[in-house]
Amino acid sequence: MKNYDIPWTIGSVFICNKCGAAFDKPNNAEDLKKDLRVYLKEHDAHKQVRVMVSGCLNICDKNEQAVMYQLTNGPTEIFTVDKKYDAALNDLKTILDKKINS
Repeated sequence: MKNYDIPWTIGSVFICNKCGAAFDKPNNAEDLKKDLRVYLKEHDAHKQVRVMVSGCLNICDKNEQAVMYQLTNGPTEIFTVDKKYDAALNDLKTILDKKINS
């Protein structure tokens, strides 16, 4: 087994894939991931924050999308954002702005 240094410097975002299926948008997590990666690249932060789709995060609210943010060297936060795509994307951009600018 080999150990590797983490290639992203600030943290990781995990978007629950199961949430979208709960409100009839099965590609919600993948779409959010793609748009967040584009956003991070536009802000030259795509090497600082990794965005991934995950399995269930055990925060199951049919009206919200569950997301986990894990600092590379720090605590993990789990939260939810609105199930409406544009609102969720804006909330996640705001959260990432705070993370990459702190």
